[in-house]
Amino acid sequence: MRILSSPRTLTLSGIFLLAGAGIGFAGPAPGDGEKAKTKLAQIAKSAPANLVKQPVAQARKALERVQSVGDAKDKQHQPMLEGLAWQWTKVAADLIRAAAAEDRARSAEEELATLRTKLVRAQALLEQTIARRDRAKAQLPQTDRAGTAASAAKQRVDAKALPAKPAPAKPASTKAGGQ
Repeated sequence: MRILSSPRTLTLSGIFLLAGAGIGFAGPAPGDGEKAKTKLAQIAKSAPANLVKQPVAQARKALERVQSVGDAKDKQHQPMLEGLAWQWTKVAADLIRAAAAEDRARSAEEELATLRTKLVRAQALLEQTIARRDRAKAQLPQTDRAGTAASAAKQRVDAKALPAKPAPAKPASTKAGGQ
């Protein structure tokens, strides 16, 4: 058994929902019907039809009832129906804003996920760099010792490979006092 399937029940549930949310009717403002028509035209041009289908249909239905009540010269109910149409129009506009906010939130979440991935990669790269530096520091004394030993060995090899330099010739000295 579907209780909320009839249009009248949906309209009444919409009124109770609006009243329960604190919006209620403090009395419809003059010109709500015209505002609703203008706003509905804007919504129809810009909003996805499936998103605002029900509120737009309810607002149009209320505007049709405004027309029929106006033809019947029922001035008491006409402003109320115009107010109802305006409220449904505002609901449609709120749905559009909520969908846009959800899209922005989804984009922000995707950007956050991308930034988190970049952060994790940067941290891993930094850790790898620190580990390489520490390994190089640990190997430095061994390299210094090996380098010293290698240079000493090179000097020995160089010393063996080069022929010995002849001793410089000593000048002939004279034994007679300056002659």
